[in-house]
Amino acid sequence: MREKDETSSAAGDTKPRQGRPPNKRLRGQILNATRRLYLLHGSAVSLDTIAREAKTTKVTFYKYFSSKEQLINVMLTEQVSNSFSLATEKLDPSNPRDSLIDLAHQHLELVLARKVIENMTVLVAGSKIKTSISETFFETGPYAHTKALAAYLAVVPQLALRNAEHAAEQFLSMVRGHQQQRLLMGLPLSRDADETGFYIEECVDTFLMGNLKRETTSD
Repeated sequence: MREKDETSSAAGDTKPRQGRPPNKRLRGQILNATRRLYLLHGSAVSLDTIAREAKTTKVTFYKYFSSKEQLINVMLTEQVSNSFSLATEKLDPSNPRDSLIDLAHQHLELVLARKVIENMTVLVAGSKIKTSISETFFETGPYAHTKALAAYLAVVPQLALRNAEHAAEQFLSMVRGHQQQRLLMGLPLSRDADETGFYIEECVDTFLMGNLKRETTSD
């Protein structure tokens, strides 16, 4: 009966067990070891292998994570949710060009970050990863940018948009271009910082050209 309670706790409780305070360094070791192994071997990696790579034990693992599924969820989403937010509070609705240029630079810096590319590689390669984990990564990462930009676009008086979220998705897709795909394929970026700045300005001007309100003239 006691064994059943311990197993139940390990499978269902997302908090560390009582006892010593959580060791943040060891928790980070487990997450980093999992990422390395998943990039090399995919989702078939066992908990025993992860524990060995992290220089700990399977028993210690359950002090930090309730299951392998929770471990993968945390690995893929924790750093994304902590660092994937756009600073939209300073964007000026009366100056969409400069605001969109600033936002585009933020977006590219985040979506091309090494850990984001690694996590996307894990998701694409991990056929056994649950759809719910992929959904969480998408909601806290890429889709969060779309929603943040849509909220800004909706209050820009110069724009005439049928659907702010569609417009946000189109703009961010144009800004990413092929750069994220290149990194996912193991290729280097094809533009340096100056070329990226020029490309972003072109994207913003093209977007505004298609979405600014047209002045009506009376005959």
